[in-house]
Amino acid sequence: MIVSATLPEATFAGSFDGIRNGVAEGWAHWIGKSDAPARVELWAQGSLHAVGPANLYRQDLADAGIQQGNCAFRLPLPQDLAPGQEYNFTAKIAGSASNLAGGPIAYFAPENRIKVRLLDLRGTAFACDAVAEKNWDGGLHVLLDGVVVGRVDLGEFLPGDSRAFEIPLPLSAFDGRVAWVRLADAVTGVALADTAVQLPTVSTPEDALRRYARDFPGFMSAMAARRHESLRKQFSIAGIAGRAMSAQACAQIGRAYDAVLAGFTSKDLVRAELAFPVVENPVVSIVIPVHNRFEVTYNCLASLLLAPNQASFEVIIVDDASTDQTLDLAMLISGVTVLRNEENIGFVRSCNRGAAAMRGQYVMLLHNDTEVTSCWLDELLHIFQAFPAAGLVGSKLLTPDGRLQEAGGFIARDQCGSHGRGQNPHDSQYNYTRQADYISSTAIMLPRAVWEDLHGLDDNYAPAYYEDTDLAMRIQQSGRKIYYCPFSEVIHFAGRSNGVSAMGDGNTRYQSVNEKKFRTRWAQELLHRPLGPDARAAKLSSALFRVVVIDSHTPRSDNSASGYAALQEMRLLQSLGGQLTFLPENLAYFGQYTQDLQRQGIECVYAPYCSPISHFIAERGREFDVIYITGYPVAQRYVEIIRREAPQARIMFCNADLHFLREIRAALVGNDPEAMRAAMDTREAELEVMRKVDVTLCYTEAEAAVILSHNLGSGRVMRSPWVVESKGRQAGFGPRRDIAFLGNFGHPPNWDAVLFFIDEVMPALRSALPGVRFMVYGTEIPDALRRRAAADVVLAGYVADVAEVYDTCRVFVAPLRSGAGLKGKVIGALAAGVPVVLSAVAAEGTGMAHGREAFVAESVAEWVEGIGALYADEARWTVMSDSAVALARSQYSFEAGRRQMRAALAAVDVYTPEV
Repeated sequence: MIVSATLPEATFAGSFDGIRNGVAEGWAHWIGKSDAPARVELWAQGSLHAVGPANLYRQDLADAGIQQGNCAFRLPLPQDLAPGQEYNFTAKIAGSASNLAGGPIAYFAPENRIKVRLLDLRGTAFACDAVAEKNWDGGLHVLLDGVVVGRVDLGEFLPGDSRAFEIPLPLSAFDGRVAWVRLADAVTGVALADTAVQLPTVSTPEDALRRYARDFPGFMSAMAARRHESLRKQFSIAGIAGRAMSAQACAQIGRAYDAVLAGFTSKDLVRAELAFPVVENPVVSIVIPVHNRFEVTYNCLASLLLAPNQASFEVIIVDDASTDQTLDLAMLISGVTVLRNEENIGFVRSCNRGAAAMRGQYVMLLHNDTEVTSCWLDELLHIFQAFPAAGLVGSKLLTPDGRLQEAGGFIARDQCGSHGRGQNPHDSQYNYTRQADYISSTAIMLPRAVWEDLHGLDDNYAPAYYEDTDLAMRIQQSGRKIYYCPFSEVIHFAGRSNGVSAMGDGNTRYQSVNEKKFRTRWAQELLHRPLGPDARAAKLSSALFRVVVIDSHTPRSDNSASGYAALQEMRLLQSLGGQLTFLPENLAYFGQYTQDLQRQGIECVYAPYCSPISHFIAERGREFDVIYITGYPVAQRYVEIIRREAPQARIMFCNADLHFLREIRAALVGNDPEAMRAAMDTREAELEVMRKVDVTLCYTEAEAAVILSHNLGSGRVMRSPWVVESKGRQAGFGPRRDIAFLGNFGHPPNWDAVLFFIDEVMPALRSALPGVRFMVYGTEIPDALRRRAAADVVLAGYVADVAEVYDTCRVFVAPLRSGAGLKGKVIGALAAGVPVVLSAVAAEGTGMAHGREAFVAESVAEWVEGIGALYADEARWTVMSDSAVALARSQYSFEAGRRQMRAALAAVDVYTPEV
């Protein structure tokens, strides 16, 4: 039934329809506010239990003409509800104060009597197992994307009984898309197991297709997306370089693509000539030891040509006494160096011989039974640039069917091994840069200086095994670090390798022999390591303290000042020795923005690899020394859960800006009594949150004073750092033109400011400075502003690089009449040396003085006078520009930010070294 609940104080419509099979259902959307889906929150007993978008399709909504049917929601209830307790659930749109119609709905959390696991897909059925904790007799519902598609009856279980079983999936599901699979108790609806899986279109294994299908359908490969990305990147790099691809280059990429698609098992592939570019000063030297298995080596070389990189490289092949077609390699593959061993000397000595011939700044050891992917070298090199202490960096290894083979390795007191073997390579825990104990020699990169310092692989481990583990220990002993790079992906066809694997069945004895050598050499160091493959211990071992950062969404530094600030605060915490986990409240993966954090070494948690935030805090909260929350609405929802589930953690709350102060100012500007009453409610709620946390961080002394005056010393308040790295003035007075504003117009104070400037200031400014344009930059420009566009009011919109604004305008303006907190746009202008005319609200907390770094204006006459003085007087402009840069460098440098963040950490008893 469609029931609309449009409330006068909230411009939304929707309904909370009920709870079925452990999933809350309904629909909701904003009215006239945004085309983006509404985010729905599920509350009970004063706690937030689930949150998600209302963006699913429902036919009945479409029939009723509601949002084309695309505004339904299905929120799974968390699995950690107290058994037998009654929960009265209500639903509301995040950002509104009112509940959707239909609630509250009473729900009794059932007792969990059985544990179930979804293991892996076998043909058209999922392999599962179950263990009973208490007597249980019943069945399981199978849900795909929240819809029940089947039932499995398991019969009676006694406590401790375990059973393996399979659940068939409907044939209609096998369409190549990613599906959410859930098992739920058929009686109670309790969710017992969840997973996300890409369902294939055929059941024939890929290796069989490769072997028997003459024209292998490439789209069916588990690696199809990665090969597509290589092709896309080839053309992208050519476009960036501004060069046309020759017919020969295109033909060679085609041959390389055909080779990796067919694979080394193909009997029909004609292995044609391949040509590598001859590079005079390569950045990387790739060393590939080989022994026989020519077709395997050819496949690897083809992938090197298919997968593009910005970095230049040379290829050094060390032929370890091959007897097959490898002997003719130099005639078939041009542009590579081929060194031949007259007798088989094994992997270790072959690597050392190849590296001795390198001309690059870095050496890359690569097994020949691999296929590399787009930008794999660039990603490894990035780690060395981002983490100067890196001594060795290794790739993520994948199996040919797309599973994870290795996400770095561990060295324990009793064993060595790989993290993540057989797991989902997309799982968030395997997709951020982090330190590892070692990386297997399948694909590792070292700076040339480090390699030569350590004299390469230790000959004591010849022919192979434990040479990579020993190398990692020596690198760490020298004070350098080992890093795992998840964005450098290498497919490893294990068991198809070079000379070592061709030495006969007795080769495995070297593994046992060399393990003894390794443990004897490093016995003292191994005493201090944990027992077994403790992945969590490996993550924590290098950190001085652990922090989970909770924000409403993943920060986008090119979209808003708040996003920029959040990134800088995480950088500061890292620089002081913190290991960070980032937890967005919406659990959304934001593509490049998420990847940027992961590359920086921050673990990012997102769906479907994370349960609701309350569950995350209950499950992992005790890992963390600090829980750093940005934004009062977010803190309000989780502070009680944190205190209960992670009592050891210190809560640092960055309020970003003082919400009630911003709302009071907006109410005063609009002369709105209703808005003022709402601001008073916000004030009480916001101050209450600040009394519950360990320290509140704010960007301005003015806001700190307001907080202290209201809370009367109940709760510690400290200054939050704001960092901007100033390059100084990049252009002088002469070539600059126009005046500019920059801001995200999803933030109401920004569009109010620009409306004021266009309507009130521009008419007078046109007379004083005819022809001078007002350039408006930023995202989410509202229609009210678009209607005011004119020849001298240019709505330029989104700008990828703010230097395009700061380095071209002559005067920057910030005519804010409401708002709170520090204005990032103003600090950015300071750092770029562009003089600013701004309101008192915008100047608040910046440290700027009227007439020294900026002009502060309130009346229209003051705005016109200030802009005119700077626009026409080069000498005055230059003096103010110099003063602005000096202020930015003294007050907003990274080092100044580190001092402030160190002080804030010390305030919650987390201490970091001065250096």
